[in-house]
Amino acid sequence: MKTCLVFPPQIIPTSAPLGISLLKSYIQSETSHKVRNIDLNLYFHNNIINNFIEEKFNLHQDQEKNEKSRKLIKKAIEIFKSPNKDFFDPQTYNPCANEFLYLFENIFNANKPLLKRYINNRQDISEALSPFTKRISKESPEIIGFSILTTEQIPYTLALAKKLKQDHNPTIILGGATVRLFPERFLKYDFIDYVITGDGEVALQGLIEGKDPGEINNLSYKKEKIIRNQEENVDISIIPPPDFSDFDLDDYFCPKRVITTLTSRGCYWKRCTFCADYDALCMQYRQKDIQKLIEELRFLKERYKTGYFYFADEMVSPAMFRKISDAVMKQDLQIRYYTQAKPKEFSPQLLRDMQRSGCTSILWGVESASQRVLDLIDKGTNIEEIQSILKHSHEAGIKNAVYAFGGFPTETEEEYQKTLDWLKKNKEFIDLQFTGLFRLTENSRIAEDIKKFKITSKKRSTNPFDPTFDYEVTEGISQERSMELFSENYPFFLSLNKFSPFLGKFRDHILVYFSEDETHN
Repeated sequence: MKTCLVFPPQIIPTSAPLGISLLKSYIQSETSHKVRNIDLNLYFHNNIINNFIEEKFNLHQDQEKNEKSRKLIKKAIEIFKSPNKDFFDPQTYNPCANEFLYLFENIFNANKPLLKRYINNRQDISEALSPFTKRISKESPEIIGFSILTTEQIPYTLALAKKLKQDHNPTIILGGATVRLFPERFLKYDFIDYVITGDGEVALQGLIEGKDPGEINNLSYKKEKIIRNQEENVDISIIPPPDFSDFDLDDYFCPKRVITTLTSRGCYWKRCTFCADYDALCMQYRQKDIQKLIEELRFLKERYKTGYFYFADEMVSPAMFRKISDAVMKQDLQIRYYTQAKPKEFSPQLLRDMQRSGCTSILWGVESASQRVLDLIDKGTNIEEIQSILKHSHEAGIKNAVYAFGGFPTETEEEYQKTLDWLKKNKEFIDLQFTGLFRLTENSRIAEDIKKFKITSKKRSTNPFDPTFDYEVTEGISQERSMELFSENYPFFLSLNKFSPFLGKFRDHILVYFSEDETHN
């Protein structure tokens, strides 16, 4: 049975998608079925850029602005898609990155209402969708699976699924991180057949092999009513390395090939009160056997001719970092990597060993500099240790990216200011910042127990696929005031970025820049 797995628009494509690459490798190792992977997101971005450069549409009303914009986009392609010293020059990089983001933000804002109207049978945009659906249908698939990582991909996915269903009537499956919370909202559309929540390998295998849907765990589907089967975890030791063979790795918007893989699945903490997946069985923490991981990294490095890796784990534990560092150095693997971590239990020696093993940067979940707020989050960290870890990481030669947010329920303006003061005090040890706003998310402990967090009411978005609520509080910063404070302090947040405030948007650029910037200074 011919199967196509599709990564839909719209996310900045700096590296090949991991999810469908893991699914392809697993299905083809366990069955005789062939899988064809299509990165429609990359195809979409290239299509938009080509049309813009060829003046098939304008971004601005003023012609001079359009000419300047096209010049910047051309330069962005030059420095993003191949090694170029201008990539390391902020005076060149920043305007290019800004214009790239501006272009695609405008494209998304223009497309979103059109896609929504098409999905709801209020406007026909079939002709505009055809170049993208033909990219899939030329493979003549009987099964088409869409992997949805972010909410921005949902309108594109639904519109493409509807068009494909009308044209060829394939079986349409949705999966990915974004579908788990509300599979029933996708299944209300008659052109969606199945939704896979959690680990997708075994469930997809069952569908491809024609197994009874009622016997397939992690599957939701329609019968007389919507049925959601029980969840199960996949043994990650049985999953082969991801298969990126269907992708042109030099066509991504990153000057080096970056390979995404996992050292673990799930979260080893699972207690943060803002987390929407705290109760998910698929979030049960499972580490790869270290020898298997090293063999996988060596295989990926040799097959795809690159030593640059992003470990896309929820977060890598200190114990796993110890195993990785020791094994990589012992095997002399010669790689560069970055990932996420919680700033707890990282000794100075471990951080030095991590840097020696190729760790160039860590995205740290700091969240707040108020200990009361951290305790309310149930983060399991303390601000003194966080500060010490950032300092020692900096001294070890690892670049620090800091996640923080304001407006957590009951947080006061004094506590908000405490985080600002802490960021200012530790600016020397911070290379990037990702500071934002608290969001009340469906299925989080906060949303399930609003009284404990002094929330008086919550209101669901009119968008059925938006998992966040608007809310009112009796104590602390209101949602509206949180937005005001963020806007007021935005220039300060930008000032914390030592190279570019846009690195967080072009995520894999972090690895490239911090791996090689010293050779270009």
